[in-house]
Amino acid sequence: MVRKLKLHEKKLLRKTDFMQWEVDQQGRQSEQMRKYHVTKREHYSLYNRLAAEVGSYIQVLFIY
Repeated sequence: MVRKLKLHEKKLLRKTDFMQWEVDQQGRQSEQMRKYHVTKREHYSLYNRLAAEVGSYIQVLFIY
């Protein structure tokens, strides 16, 4: 059984198109790849992962 969605969850789902979700993400990736002259998607995903790790390390440093 699945619970009923709350009002704020319904509102969010109305604004999200799951059919175009994958296309939207790829469009953003290709836009960023063009901007930063990245040639391979693997390099872009590696860069994204590294940037997230660096951001989390910086956040930890500023907490202490």
